Amino acid sequence: MKIKLKYQNLFPRPTKKVYDEMKADIKKHGMHMPIVVNVKDEIIDGYTRFKICKELKIKAESTLKHFENEMAELDFMISSNIHRRDLSPYAKFEAMYDYFVLIRKENHKYRASNKLGKSPLGRSIEHVGQKIGLSGTIVQRCLAVKDGGTKLEIAKLRRGETRVSSTYDAMVKRRGEKTEEEIIEELPMTKKIGQEIPCPECGGSGRITI
Repeated sequence: MKIKLKYQNLFPRPTKKVYDEMKADIKKHGMHMPIVVNVKDEIIDGYTRFKICKELKIKAESTLKHFENEMAELDFMISSNIHRRDLSPYAKFEAMYDYFVLIRKENHKYRASNKLGKSPLGRSIEHVGQKIGLSGTIVQRCLAVKDGGTKLEIAKLRRGETRVSSTYDAMVKRRGEKTEEEIIEELPMTKKIGQEIPCPECGGSGRITI
């Protein structure tokens, strides 16, 4: 089985207490669930179990699952982990970020093809929010904090020591009491939203939204 660092680091590792409990359980009872791998033998779900089995020098059982693309792999990982881990709202957002980027690309390709109507995936922010149980407003503020927050602010958000809205309000204050729309417009990720640009994948043009 192969480790894919991007996937391994998608979610925060369990605390030492939780890790030790999992290790003791696997040592006594064996693995309750096999590790999920893709056709490239890359681990999709089960990085902690894989590490424990290596430490205990026991065979790690695996099961092959076929995925259509990377988005499907990320979707599976998120669905398998997002509700069974003690994650802060911001940590949930970070786990969804790569998935969010892929959705934006797919939505842009859909619009660039000149098809009428909304993308089947819906608005990216709302789609992500529904998956992790956050409102569209909180997801949008997480995006703003990701680009404009300090390292200390983001570290506290990951640990659940502060709220996303409080951190966002502090960031707004530092930037001179600007409106939410002005703050988001200035951020690197969103500075071109609303402009017509060529799609890097298909060559068509479309209006960027988030």
